[in-house]
Amino acid sequence: MKKLFKGEKVILDGQQVERIGAASLQLIYAFIQEAKVNSVDIASRSPSEALTTSVRLLGMEDALQLDNVA
Repeated sequence: MKKLFKGEKVILDGQQVERIGAASLQLIYAFIQEAKVNSVDIASRSPSEALTTSVRLLGMEDALQLDNVA
C-alpha cells in the first residue's frame, strides 16, 4: 500500500452515495485499517446523508472516520 500511495493522503468522497450496505462498509473499514498499518493518511469528504445514516446504524462512526473531513 505504501508503494501505491507514496505518502499521499487518500480522500474518501462519499457525497454521491445513495445507498450502501454493511458488506461495502466492511470493505471500506478493512481498507482504512490497512492504510493505518502502512502509515497512509485517510480523510473523508462530504459524506452523504445515506452514508452517514448507514454508518451510524451499524455503529461504525469511529471506525470509518467520517469526522476526519478533508
